[in-house]
Amino acid sequence: MYKLLKIFHIDHVMVCIIVFLVLKYFPYFFQVDFLNPIQNIMQDFDVTNIVFSSLNDKKTIKTDTNIVLVNIGYLKRDGLAKQVEILNKWKPKVIALDIMFFKHKTKELDSVFANSISKVENLVLASRLNVDTNCKDCEEEDDPDKRFDDVTNPIDIFGKYGYQGFVTLNVEKPWEEVERTFYPEVNIKGKHLISFAVAAARQFDSIKADGFLGRENRSEIVNFRRNTDKYLTLDWDDVFKKQDSLGFLKDKIILMGFLGPDLKTKTLEDIFFTPMNAKYIGRSFPDMYGVVIHANIISMILDGKFYNRNSVIWSHVLSFIIIYLNVLLFSFIRKYDIDLYETVSLLIILVELVLYWVIILAVLNFFRFEINMVGQFYGLCLITTSYEAYHDSIKPISLKVFGRFRKLISRKNVKES
Repeated sequence: MYKLLKIFHIDHVMVCIIVFLVLKYFPYFFQVDFLNPIQNIMQDFDVTNIVFSSLNDKKTIKTDTNIVLVNIGYLKRDGLAKQVEILNKWKPKVIALDIMFFKHKTKELDSVFANSISKVENLVLASRLNVDTNCKDCEEEDDPDKRFDDVTNPIDIFGKYGYQGFVTLNVEKPWEEVERTFYPEVNIKGKHLISFAVAAARQFDSIKADGFLGRENRSEIVNFRRNTDKYLTLDWDDVFKKQDSLGFLKDKIILMGFLGPDLKTKTLEDIFFTPMNAKYIGRSFPDMYGVVIHANIISMILDGKFYNRNSVIWSHVLSFIIIYLNVLLFSFIRKYDIDLYETVSLLIILVELVLYWVIILAVLNFFRFEINMVGQFYGLCLITTSYEAYHDSIKPISLKVFGRFRKLISRKNVKES
């Protein structure tokens, strides 16, 4: 072990270890009130925000004609039943309802709606995952099996007529957090459950949907490309007004869900912040309804345009290599000209931070690959401080203490002899 450390130079390795120790306990060192605004901004910000809101050329993104969005407004079950009957008459491939049917209404309303959906050949209904409130580690994004402990399904009178998929998204506070990823599937108490979007895509094209699930990722980055302006969209009253001219619905995926009281009026009901929001730092009005997020996921599956990420292990390895190379460079500069060290080291860090963001944005935008190295970003900020702390304080003090300890041992040995 000593020979290995000697090859890489023990001082350089020790500086890297200090950086990683500070990173590991970073929240404990920086949980102070005056940093809260900065921390909130960093939590809101992600490189995907820039890619999806600014770098994607919206003019080149075509309308996805496979999917038709239908606003349900505030229709009750009898109104929804009429919508379903009209839409189903035009023989769509799939009708998926992003609507909660977890409670009985009146017997008449329930029977009318049940009768209408019973005639749909490929029907997808919404279920909901329930968070395990007793689990302390349930905030882990990539471990939904721990985060959820149960599922709520539609009542039996409706559930027996269709496939079910959970509509639960990753964010727990839509008015505060940005939706970026989703869970394709979960396993709860021996039950294998798939998401609402995957269930709808599977009824449309099972080969592509199963191929997507074959990636076996615990969570997936949503390829946000479209809002309601890039999908064929019907308002709740359009279905009734245009019921004799909806031939374009044949063989389509119809997603029924809430898009406001009408398409012109936005509300804070079932709406989320996404990376497509024009204002990606700070707060604005949420930009995308839940049913449109499901539409983006379905589009991603059918287009086969997925985002990939490097593993946590590779993230740590790459971060260590880059931090180590920086420490090596700083050691050379300090030995060559100590007067230039402080200025040059700061310039190098600034240049590297800019390059860091440019490379991450370019790779994400052109190759749909997310380089997950947040540790490296903070590590670069901590290198100079850690380097100076080690060489000017930690190392001299350690050598001094070790020297005194050796003298004590030597004196003890002399007395015993």
